[in-house]
Amino acid sequence: MSDINSVLSFADSGLEASLERLGNFISIPSISADPAHNADCERAAKWLAAELKALGFDASVRPTTGRPMIVAHYTPKRSAAKTPHVLFYGHYDVQPADPLDLWNTP
Repeated sequence: MSDINSVLSFADSGLEASLERLGNFISIPSISADPAHNADCERAAKWLAAELKALGFDASVRPTTGRPMIVAHYTPKRSAAKTPHVLFYGHYDVQPADPLDLWNTP
C-alpha cells in the first residue's frame, strides 16, 4: 500500500470491525482514579494487549507502581532498516464521570 487511496480503502474495508472493537473497549469502565475500578483497569489492559496481538503485534501487559501498561512492537516483513518507526502513546483508562450533572448522556 504505497498510496493514500490504498490506505483509505483498507481502512474503509475494516471500519465495521474497528467500530465493534472500539465499542467493546470503551464498555470497560477503566477509571484509574477510582480504586473500585482497579480490576477493570487490569481487564482493559489485558483486552488491549490481546487485540494488539490479534492484529499482529508482539504485545504484553507490564506491571507498574500504578496501573499496568501495555507495550507492543510490530516487526514488518520487509527490512526494518528501510521501514519508518512510529511511537504511539495513549491512555487506555478513562476519566471519572463525576460531576454527573455536567454530562448530557449517562
